[in-house]
Amino acid sequence: MPLQETFYQSFEVKFSGLSAEERRKIRLLINSVIISFIFSLGYFFLSFYTGFLPGRYTMIISIAVSMMLLLLLKPGNWRTMCQIFIVMCWLLTWILIAFTSGNQSPILPWFVLIPLLSIMLQGGKWPILWSAIIVVNYFLILVLPALPQQYIYVAPWPAFFSVTLNVGLMLFIFFIAQTFSKHQENLLNVTEKANEELRAAEEELRQSFEEVSAIQELLEQQNRTISDAQRKTQDYLQTLIKLATCDGILKGNLSLAFDQILQQALQALQAGRASIWYFDDKAEAIICQAIHDANNKDEKPGVILSRNGIEPYFDAILKEKVVVATDARTHPATSCFTEHYLRPLDIQAMLDVPYFENGTFKGVICIEQKGSTREWDKEDVIFVKAIADLVNVAANSAARKEAELEIAEQREEISRQNQSLIQYADEIKSMNETLELRVKERTKELDEQNQKLSEYAFINAHLLRGPLSRIMGLIEVIQLEKSPEEIKKMVQHLQRSTDELDEVVHRITSLIHEGRMFDRTIFKK
Repeated sequence: MPLQETFYQSFEVKFSGLSAEERRKIRLLINSVIISFIFSLGYFFLSFYTGFLPGRYTMIISIAVSMMLLLLLKPGNWRTMCQIFIVMCWLLTWILIAFTSGNQSPILPWFVLIPLLSIMLQGGKWPILWSAIIVVNYFLILVLPALPQQYIYVAPWPAFFSVTLNVGLMLFIFFIAQTFSKHQENLLNVTEKANEELRAAEEELRQSFEEVSAIQELLEQQNRTISDAQRKTQDYLQTLIKLATCDGILKGNLSLAFDQILQQALQALQAGRASIWYFDDKAEAIICQAIHDANNKDEKPGVILSRNGIEPYFDAILKEKVVVATDARTHPATSCFTEHYLRPLDIQAMLDVPYFENGTFKGVICIEQKGSTREWDKEDVIFVKAIADLVNVAANSAARKEAELEIAEQREEISRQNQSLIQYADEIKSMNETLELRVKERTKELDEQNQKLSEYAFINAHLLRGPLSRIMGLIEVIQLEKSPEEIKKMVQHLQRSTDELDEVVHRITSLIHEGRMFDRTIFKK
């Protein structure tokens, strides 16, 4: 019905905020009003042929009310409009029955439309109420007096008039039922579609639930993995903290530090064997510097492994790579150890991490699993790398301790040298003071000697030289003189000069022997 669809589409926008059931009843109302409008229009034109004036006027009322209902219909008043439409149909049916012989009227069957319209448009208790009203109306028609004969319409062709009414009733019921059926079918289709969508949604929900369950299981597994990793990381962290403050590192005892590091590393990793190896100067061999075996406490370090025959391992380690061998006997870098090292010691897995000293590649930390292969996880690798750093710390601590001891020895030697220098300085100071005193004394002695020499020179020049010169002169005179008296006289003079000279010499000798200071005044006395 294009007209029905036009009216419905024109009002669809107004009712978009209502529920689906409310919109369905409004659509039924619109369809019912449109059908009523069409039938009213048809009977209006038919009244010109039948001459049924009450019918014409009632049809005009029906057409006007139908148009008013369609124009005034709103989301908030649709229930009232349904009630008005049903009441209009009920009143118009009463009017038509009244003007067509009352209880003999062919329009009596049209009363059945009222409960049907109530069922479609109202629902609830309203259909029961209208059914009761119609039953009462039927009994009222039987007991109420009919209108005067002059107001009663007598059809010129009663059979035709009755047929048109019955056909109209049938068509009205058919269209109403068809509309209701169509709406029910649409409702069923919508319900079926909704059910299919619901089933599809349920299937999708089931699949989503399975996916969520799988994701949840995966998340739980990941949570367990993360929890295990966190627990392992926490244990490793506690071990590293404990090792960072161990006696070997703090005291700079390299041997003790290596033993404590390897022992704690084995306990934390739950491995069977751990060792520290360093390369020789030419990187042609690795030497075991420290080792700890959980099952063999007596194993000693010092094992040397030459590059020959184990080149793949050397190539991997010298590239400063971490060797993670789940199965050491098949791993490309460690399979070369199988016959002479892995198989005799029942080693199945290896984790080797390079370590450095002062930024220079020095050797490798080797962790070995006995009896079975092992999946080394990233926490294990990170922990062994931290162990490698601790080995570097231990080496630096030992070097620092050795340097401190050397510095202490140098300080003691410097202290001893300082004491010696202080002693030497004191001695030098004492010697300087003694030397100064001796210099003063010696200077005084020299002054005295110089004075003695000066006095001696004076004595020699005057007191000794004078008598000696006279003696020498007298001897020459005696040699020239020939007179005995003169010679005797000269001898006497010579004797006096000799005595004078002897006295001066005797005094000088006596003064020198006594150590006394002498000067020319003594001789003047």
